[in-house]
Formats: sequence, structure tokens, C-alpha cells
Amino acid sequence: QAGEALRRTAEELTGHAVRYVVLTHRDYDHVIGAQSFPQAVVISTATTDAVIRRRVGSVLAAGAEELAQAVADMERQVAAAETPALRREREGFLADFRALVGAHATLAPHYPDVLFERSLTLQGPRRRVDVHSFGAVHTESDGVVFLPEEGILFCGDIVQ
Repeated sequence: QAGEALRRTAEELTGHAVRYVVLTHRDYDHVIGAQSFPQAVVISTATTDAVIRRRVGSVLAAGAEELAQAVADMERQVAAAETPALRREREGFLADFRALVGAHATLAPHYPDVLFERSLTLQGPRRRVDVHSFGAVHTESDGVVFLPEEGILFCGDIVQ
């Protein structure tokens, strides 16, 4: 739902179809939205791609009972968290997983089409976009998107 809203808003603002989507990391709340951009080229690091394929693939293969059990297991992990920081982290995982389970019936993943490791530059007619990864920050591999002429940095979940 959020991915569809984002796509519609971007297309209304620009008057153009979205051409590129950068998955800054592997969290489900980012990955699920990529399916709302079927014509776009999806970009991520090779590490992020491998993690996405493994994690989303296991969810796609799971049945309803298995998914319900996984949610219950995660709820127990939240309740057993020993520190407030660990509890917040696990609550975030639980929210992401619930979103994925909620989308299970309509999940049609759009896996990355273009992979990079350290950096990638996209040059359009009006703007340059630099995509960088500095390795593991929030997840196993995290990317940022920088618009150098505008001085705008999109950090995914690196800054929360």
C-alpha cells in the first residue's frame, strides 16, 4: 500500500514514470514496496540482493500456519528482551515481519535488476544520482542515495 502511494505521488509530482528504485537495505518495509514499481530498474548491493532473495523466498514458501508461528515466536522474543534498546530493535523486526505476512497473499517481489558493491552513478538529462554503500551499518549492507547538485542525501534507515 505504501509503495503504491509512493509511486503515485512520485509520478504526479514529476509527470513521469519512476525509472529507478534503490533498495537501501533488506528490511521488509523497503523490499515489499518495490513490487509497486514493475517498470522501474531496481538497484541494490549484491549483499542486499542475496539477503532479500533468501529471506523473502523463505516467506513465500511458508504456509499460513508457519507464518503465524513465526510471528508468535517474534512476539516472545520482544517480550523476553533484556534491555529497552533490544526490545525496540525486536519490535522493529516484528513490525517488518507482520507487514510481510500481511502482504503474503499479494507478494510479487521485484528483486534487484542492477547490483553494485561500493558505488554507482546514474546520469540523467537533468540530474546525477550517486549511490554508495559503506558496508554494514544498520543491516548487512546499507546504501545511501546522494544528489550532488542539490546537496540531498537519502540514508534509508542508517539515520533513525
